Amino acid sequence: PLPSADDDLQYTHTLSMGHRIQLLSYNHDEETIEVKQYFSRLAMSDQAKHPYQYSLWCPVQRKYVKVRQEFKKYGDEYLWNKVDNTIVCGDGDMRLFEGSRYRRIMFRILPDEDITDDPKKEGDYVKKFQRLLDYIGKQLLDISPDQMDIKIITSADAEKEASKRRMCFDNRHFRVPLKKGSADRNQWMEMLIDSTFDTRASYKIMLNWLVASAVQVGAQVKLLQRRCAQYGLRLISFPQDSVTGGVQLH
Repeated sequence: PLPSADDDLQYTHTLSMGHRIQLLSYNHDEETIEVKQYFSRLAMSDQAKHPYQYSLWCPVQRKYVKVRQEFKKYGDEYLWNKVDNTIVCGDGDMRLFEGSRYRRIMFRILPDEDITDDPKKEGDYVKKFQRLLDYIGKQLLDISPDQMDIKIITSADAEKEASKRRMCFDNRHFRVPLKKGSADRNQWMEMLIDSTFDTRASYKIMLNWLVASAVQVGAQVKLLQRRCAQYGLRLISFPQDSVTGGVQLH
């Protein structure tokens, strides 16, 4: 409870997890809240890390290979403040970062077989993809389809773009609002797509969400699958692998 005018002007509450202490102070006169954090030096030092080496059988090499795993006494700090600013306050670029533990689904558009051997089929394939981009652009927030900046590469551009493709593997992040049926809630998801569409390769589409219900996301997935089927594009669900610096088993 907050102090009244007759109480002390400073009210402090302490939260402790052993290796981390938080002091929450409320100033009644200035009506401000101040948060201070103190971390244990031991928790932040190398003494809290325990490397472990062992041999693991590799069926491909048909021999034991050396593997190293680092265990931590305390896990990495969860950035609650950054997550709150992203999903509630709307600060920053509104991107979900890896540490926010968001849910995700990944799809890929597969090109037709031998499509590069027929210029007409390849041209039709590009037109189908452009129709999909127009549909995706209409679902985005504060951006038009022509501002998505997706580069299209055909087999005719293969030679001059080959070296650039090997050096550039970036993505485009877009925010998709989920307003239907949820006028009283701020629901949205992030769409991550490849910045380059190559007719000779698959094309990645990822849906990431943290403040959206499964019903809303499922409806968007069905709409995406329906549009791809309508345009004649092969949309395939792919398993999503997350890359992390350590498993952090305890």
